[in-house]
Amino acid sequence: MKWPWLPLRFGDYMSIALLVAILAAVAIGVTVFPGKFGQTTTSAFGPEWDCTSVGKGDPVCVKKIDKK
Repeated sequence: MKWPWLPLRFGDYMSIALLVAILAAVAIGVTVFPGKFGQTTTSAFGPEWDCTSVGKGDPVCVKKIDKK
């Protein structure tokens, strides 16, 4: 039986291993440092509000106390 593709060479295996390593590094980076890749500022009401995500549902926003 003749295979429809050529056999893989050493360079092909190294390319696949490099791609898997890069994808694993990106996945670990997103899981360990989630704030680096998403929105970290509160842009809903302005800088005087502090909004916190609670997992499910809408975020909870509390107005900051004026420290004058």
